[in-house]
Amino acid sequence: MRAFTLATLLALGAVAPLHAEPLADLRTALARLQGGDAISAGLEIKQSVRDSGGQKPSAGQVKLNLQSGAQGLQLIFPPELMQQAEREAQAHTANPELPTPLGELLAVVTPTRAAQLLGSAPGLLRSLDGATVKESRGDALDGKPAQLLVLDVPGHLSAKQKDDLKHFEGQLKLWLDADGTPLASEETYKFSGRKLLIGFEGSESSNTRYAVSAGRLVAKTRTSRSSFKGFGEDNETVTTSTLSLP
Repeated sequence: MRAFTLATLLALGAVAPLHAEPLADLRTALARLQGGDAISAGLEIKQSVRDSGGQKPSAGQVKLNLQSGAQGLQLIFPPELMQQAEREAQAHTANPELPTPLGELLAVVTPTRAAQLLGSAPGLLRSLDGATVKESRGDALDGKPAQLLVLDVPGHLSAKQKDDLKHFEGQLKLWLDADGTPLASEETYKFSGRKLLIGFEGSESSNTRYAVSAGRLVAKTRTSRSSFKGFGEDNETVTTSTLSLP
C-alpha cells in the first residue's frame, strides 16, 4: 500500500469538498470549459491489436497535426505518413498475409475522435446524463490533493442492446481540483450476454489525463482498451492518444 506523508494527508484538506449537488457543480465546471478560441496541437496515436488467432499483436503508430478555430476542425496528415501507408498497402497487395496496422489505424483517426481530444467537456457532460453518485471524497493524484468523484453511469443502451445483454455495468471516476476542473478520469464498462444461444462478454475502458488550453478541457493523454470474447473471437485492442500542446 502506498505510504502517504503527513504533509500529503494534511494537504487533502486543502481541496474544497463538493457541495450537496456534486453533479450540478461538475456540470457547471464543464460548461465553462468549452472555450471557442483557436487551438492547435500535435497528435500521436499508437494502437496494438491482439486477435484470437494467437498471432503476434499488430501495432501501428501515426503522428499528425490538429487545428480547430473559425474554419472548423482540420486534421493535417504529413506526406511521409501517407507515403508509408501506400507502401504498406502495396506490400499487402503482393502478400495478403501481411498485416496493415497503419492503414487500420488511419481508418479510426476520425474527426470525431480528434474533436473529443481537443474538447473533452461535451463528452463528459454526456456521460453524466443519468449518472448517480456512488462516492465523493478527498484523494490524491500524483501526490497532490484532489477530490475523487465515483459515478455509476448507464451507458445509454438501445432496446435491442438491452435485450442481448444479461449484465451491464458502467463506472466513471473523476479526479477534480479545488475549482471542480477535471484532472483525470477512468471510465469502465463491462458487459456479458447471449445471442443465438452463444454467450459473449467484453469490456471497454479509458484512462485520461486532462489540461486546460484555450479555455477548453483537452485530453492530453488517453489510453483506451477494449476486449471481446465470443462467437469464436477473443481479441483486445489498446489505443493510446497523446496531444502535444504549444
